[in-house]
Amino acid sequence: MKTSGQINMKEFAWNGIRFTAPEKWEAAKIGNRYLLLEENARPMMEVKWNRVNGKFSHRRHLRRLAGQHPVSEYVLPPQWKTALANYHASGFRWESKTFQGSGAILYCPACRNAALIQFYRHPSTPTESVAHRILASFHDHLHGEQALWSVFDIRAQIPARFKLASFRFNPGHFFLKFLSGRQTLTLNRWSPASSLLAGKNLLELAATLKQIPKGNNYRIRFSDGDLAVEGASKSSSRQWLSILRPSISSSPIQHFRLWHLPNKNRILGLRLESNKPVEITLFHRLCAGYESL
Repeated sequence: MKTSGQINMKEFAWNGIRFTAPEKWEAAKIGNRYLLLEENARPMMEVKWNRVNGKFSHRRHLRRLAGQHPVSEYVLPPQWKTALANYHASGFRWESKTFQGSGAILYCPACRNAALIQFYRHPSTPTESVAHRILASFHDHLHGEQALWSVFDIRAQIPARFKLASFRFNPGHFFLKFLSGRQTLTLNRWSPASSLLAGKNLLELAATLKQIPKGNNYRIRFSDGDLAVEGASKSSSRQWLSILRPSISSSPIQHFRLWHLPNKNRILGLRLESNKPVEITLFHRLCAGYESL
């Protein structure tokens, strides 16, 4: 088995938490506040987290685990204790007919988040030092106003005020939707770009993927040497009139961009919608912060 120094790590960030794990691990299951990482179809690590209302009890969470399979308390290894020094942490072990494992229950008094991190034990399990590196990299609250999202081959920096509303990770297409008040932000990623663009240009593909709204109330242009298509709602007196006279309907104001990354063989798409004029600098920051790894 390789030592921790020989194992390359990569970043995972999802809905308020982030950490690094071996680059061969991939997300097998994703929930709003849940990640299961696997390698070669074997479960390697599981993370669950949520905000705690009221008093937190490690023993109560341990009893909940015991309802699934036999669980016993576990003295955290010294390296784990050092890595988790900023948390109230306790350890546990468990065993089932299929797997066995160990982990930690964490509580952060600063942000009142509780997290359960457990590592599955089998012949390909990571060394204790790898687990230590993962735990030392774990963060469960933000520093600043930006939230990081990094899973599979996409990475995005998004203002923390945008909250996850829905998501899908299908072969060839990733979709994430965020809400902030009456603003809606959607991220798309398609692949392989070479197949999608066969026989059509990027503008035609954008129409095929239904990324260009119907109607003619939009300004659309190519940019970045025809590697990107950008569009925005045209300003109109009707939009402003609808603010003064709510009985008059108007479509949401939108800014959208679809761009081709030839070296990644990917297509990325970003759309920002609002019932008020969109801050163009925000839109540009969002596009600059969205990438394919």
